[in-house]
This record gives sequence, C-alpha cells and structure tokens, in this order.
Amino acid sequence: MRSRSNNTGVRRKWSGKTNGGSFGQEFLIFLLGRISLRAGYALLDCVLPFYLLFNPKGFRATRQFFTERIGDTRRQSFRDAYATHRLFGRVMFDRFRFFTKDPGDFTIKVEGRDGIRERLEGDEGFLIAGSHVGSMEMAGYMLGLKDKPINAVVYGGETASLQHHRASVLNDHGVKMIPVSEDLSHLFIIKVALEAGESVSMPCDRMLGSNKYVECDFLGAPARFPVGAFMLAAQLEKEVVALFNVKEGTSAYKVFVRPVEVEREGLGTRKVAEALARQYVKELESVVRAYPRQWFNFYDFWN
Repeated sequence: MRSRSNNTGVRRKWSGKTNGGSFGQEFLIFLLGRISLRAGYALLDCVLPFYLLFNPKGFRATRQFFTERIGDTRRQSFRDAYATHRLFGRVMFDRFRFFTKDPGDFTIKVEGRDGIRERLEGDEGFLIAGSHVGSMEMAGYMLGLKDKPINAVVYGGETASLQHHRASVLNDHGVKMIPVSEDLSHLFIIKVALEAGESVSMPCDRMLGSNKYVECDFLGAPARFPVGAFMLAAQLEKEVVALFNVKEGTSAYKVFVRPVEVEREGLGTRKVAEALARQYVKELESVVRAYPRQWFNFYDFWN
C-alpha cells in the first residue's frame, strides 16, 4: 500500500449528489407519505429502464465492476448491474420514506452491537468509518443509539430541502450533521467533537476531491482511499469502528459493526493511519464480496 498526496487535485467521477432537484425530491417525499412501500417499489420498477437509458455511464461502470472485480460473465454483469440500480433506488425510497413515516415500518438486525455499545457508553470519542455499501444514513435513522452524540459527516452539496429533512430526522435519532465545507471548517468541528468524547461518522471509501490518499489492494486491484479520517484518529489516539448497513428484505436491514484495530505502539502517526486504512479496506472488501449488488459507487472506482 502506498501513501500519497496529489497537489494537483483529484478529478471527480461521481458527485455523490442525490438526483431530482428540490421539486422532484419534495414530490417524492409527498408521494411516499401516501402510498405503501411496495407501491413505491413498483413505481420505481416502471421508471428505472428509462432512467438507465438516459444515464448510461453509471450502468456501464457497474457492469465493469461485476466483470472485472466479481468475475461475472457479460450476461451476468448486465443482470447484476440492473439489480444493483434497482436496489439503490429502493434504498433511496426507504430513505425518503423516513421523512414521512414512522420508522416502525422497518426492522434492523445488528451484528456486533456490543462493540459499538461499549464505545458509546465510554468517555472517549471514537470514529465510525462508513462506506457507500448499502446505506449508512439508514443506519443512523434506525439504530437509535442516543447514549452519546453521534456526528455524521455528510456531503454538503445537497439541496436545501433535502438537507433540512435529513437534519430533522437524524436529530430525532440522536445524530447531528456536519456538512463538508469547501473551506475545510468541518475538520475543526470533527476534532472538537472527538475531543469532547463524542463519536463521528465519516464515509471512508470515496475521494470526493480529497488530495491525500492511501493506495490499497481492493478486490484484486489497487484503489485509492482517503486517508484523512484515519490520520485524525491516529493523531488524536481515537479508536475506529467500521459500520456497514445493507438491505436484506423489503423492510429489513442488517448492520455490521467491526472494530478496526491495529498495533499502534512505537509507530508514527502516518504509519498508524496507513495500518488503520488497510484494516478498514479488508473489512470493506469482505462486506462487498458478500453483498456485491449493494456496492453503490457508480463510476470507475479503480481509475
């Protein structure tokens, strides 16, 4: 694994921004408040072919993921790429559903709940390393872990309407949002929260403009992962927990909580950060191999 800093910047391949604009998102929230979840999924199934017809890049990248990383044939990759977009749409529907409905519509199983419970009941702050496998945001809605404030670092380019709904629902479930800002002021907020004994949740699998990264072997090929979260954990001597939340049924989710533990004694900050990143990537790879259709990075991740 190599650690690098690219001062020329990283060209974005995937914006991470929810499609639809303010009007489309508000209409979807309004609609899902008045129809059943299954009816919403049926509506999605009708719309999905047209969406893919006019947005082919993500579909091609997903097929490439299945052929080059999972080992699909070309025919299998078409089926799996379509199923991936279908699942992603359903996860988005579930997410908007939380803006209008009681969370009792959904059930959740947690593998490793004690691991995160112990840290939430302790005095020390810790980092929750998330990813774009399944839905981290749905985990925030469903876990209801209010023992200690959880600060969720979120992409700051969403519409004002969507950010308002997200902040309201997350706050009801004990989660505060920290939007990523261009002036990097969010880094100060993260540091203050960790030092105050709170937890911070950050996506750790997508560059989104970061110019500092570690290069790890991931699913058989080198890929870049942002190192900032792990550098922060190393500098402040905070523990790291990887958390993944996948959809397992119409209204069922499963959360995997896995401590990211490495030997820190005698190592400098950078070496500790690299070791944490390497261990996180191992945990991420195991979940992606188990749930490849919930790998929601719709671009050439390895380029």
